[in-house]
Amino acid sequence: MKRIHRQQGFTLLDIMLVLIIFVLLATFGLPAYGDLVSRNRLNAATVQVMSDLMLARKRALSQQHSVRVFFDSPNSYRIWNDLDNNGRETNQFDRDEVDNRDLGSFGAKMKSTNNPTFWPSGSVTSLATITLRHPGVSNKQSRCITISITGRIKQTRCTY
Repeated sequence: MKRIHRQQGFTLLDIMLVLIIFVLLATFGLPAYGDLVSRNRLNAATVQVMSDLMLARKRALSQQHSVRVFFDSPNSYRIWNDLDNNGRETNQFDRDEVDNRDLGSFGAKMKSTNNPTFWPSGSVTSLATITLRHPGVSNKQSRCITISITGRIKQTRCTY
């Protein structure tokens, strides 16, 4: 009577095949993962800016005062609530409220054509287009946010 011997362990061929598959997955998967992270950060920054613009418009409508958004630098902006409707933010005794926003954690850079002011009617003083870019994403995948004269805020395709 013959005994059947069970295989105990892995052969060298098994280990080599697993290593080859792992290297192939890592070679093609890691660059795609980096692009995915960059695109997700750009999307998150776009959602953050759009939400803040919608909040500024909502405040202007509900509280019946003007709200201005200043795009000061490539990665930050300010939302200024002119609570006393005097049009100035320089007075130290002014009771206006300023919210500072920073997109540094997203790694995205932005540029705006204007600093829009939302009126209590919901309309805006001037048209604005905010362009958001991320260093890890091609220019074709940049995000543009447009504000129409009626105050409508929407994400559009950037045209170059």
